[in-house]
Amino acid sequence: MNTPGIDREHLGRMVREIWIVWAREQPHPKPSWLKPWEELSEPDREVDRRIGEGIARHVLEKERGDKS
Repeated sequence: MNTPGIDREHLGRMVREIWIVWAREQPHPKPSWLKPWEELSEPDREVDRRIGEGIARHVLEKERGDKS
């Protein structure tokens, strides 16, 4: 996916921050759910980047009035 003008790393970090907020709200979060971005494996970081890109793309398309 390509989101021109938006840094993939930033998007991934945002996804992770939101994930951790959610995890802290759970009664018994798994320790892995609470790992900060810096402690994630590269494959886990890539998943968060792709989620961030997908959301960003969706928002940008909606703002332009594109169909999705």
